[in-house]
Amino acid sequence: MARLERTLAERVGVPRRILRQAGVVADVTIALALFADAMVALATSSPGVEFGTREPDAFAYLLGAVMTLPLAVRRRWPVEVLGVALAGHIAFNLRDYAGVNVDFFGPIVAMYTVAAHRPRRVSVPAAAVVLLGVFIADPPFDEPLGNFVATVLIIAGIWLFGDAARVRRIYGERLAAQAEALREARMELAEQAVTQERLRIARELHDVVAHHMSAIVVQSALAQDRLEVDPPAARRAIGQVESMGRGALREMRQILGVLRQAGEDRGALDPSPSLGDLERLYARARDGGLNVSAAIEGDLSGLPPALELAAYRIVQESLTNALKYAPGSRVDVHLARDAHQVTVEVVDDGPAPSSPPTTAGGGQGLIGMRERVALLAGNFEAGRTPSGGFRVRATLPLDPPS
Repeated sequence: MARLERTLAERVGVPRRILRQAGVVADVTIALALFADAMVALATSSPGVEFGTREPDAFAYLLGAVMTLPLAVRRRWPVEVLGVALAGHIAFNLRDYAGVNVDFFGPIVAMYTVAAHRPRRVSVPAAAVVLLGVFIADPPFDEPLGNFVATVLIIAGIWLFGDAARVRRIYGERLAAQAEALREARMELAEQAVTQERLRIARELHDVVAHHMSAIVVQSALAQDRLEVDPPAARRAIGQVESMGRGALREMRQILGVLRQAGEDRGALDPSPSLGDLERLYARARDGGLNVSAAIEGDLSGLPPALELAAYRIVQESLTNALKYAPGSRVDVHLARDAHQVTVEVVDDGPAPSSPPTTAGGGQGLIGMRERVALLAGNFEAGRTPSGGFRVRATLPLDPPS
């Protein structure tokens, strides 16, 4: 019931406190209306004419109050209210008071409340007790059997009506619970989607920025080192810095394009890099001082876009790491495709003895590569080789499990 009130309050915009107060006001109003009706019926009754032979006295008025006023709290204590109203009904009939409908509506409303707000294991015995009370108050052998049968049918009908209301309420609460669960699930999925998109953008930004910035740092150091002894070489290095800077800006613009609003024109954005761009990547790495050797086995055309981008970024990040941690090294890049997967392997032989020292990074590159491979349900390995170099190996399934 509380969940249903919460859902109704959210949809209608009415505070739950107001809804509960409205229910209390309705119950009090019903109780007072039936009490007033009972008092008027007792005051205007005629003994011997209206079902009873005894003139109403103070006790009759008290019983009228007992059978009606407790209905004000019928939803809070339905079984207890039914017991009080039924006891008043039995006492009123046993004393044979006159008064039309004085002892009728209170127990009926209480019976409905029990059936509507309590499970059947409670309401069915309660209905049986009510039938027993009616049998005690109005024995069928003291009046026409048809009257007793009609009373039984009325009680059974009231119980069925109340039980149907209870079933509808439970169904509504279950629907409300399911709607709440679906809403929470949608929110959780939306949060997960935002997190995944943020991580994806972070990986892309890291791969682009780290690669280009590492190359720019290496070329800048080379230009500074050769500025006086070999000006042409220094000028070539500065030209490489400019070229790499432009490339970084171009790829940054491409990545940040995913943050554009849907209505903006994306036609000017470059496509994502592919394995066909590896030669340019190798050229930039060679310009940075690496001795890159590349080999391909199998046909790498027609790969899924996500797999192709992941393979490209793994090679890019591996070359970036070699530029940072093993400048001047030999790097062997090997890509192979078979019927089930694409394998990417990049191995360097460690920094050349004459290489200038570099600054260590934050270690995000390996994390990004591992995340990319995990998203494609592949395997990733990275670590030192016995000769002092570094090896990165990733296997990317062509048909990842769902």
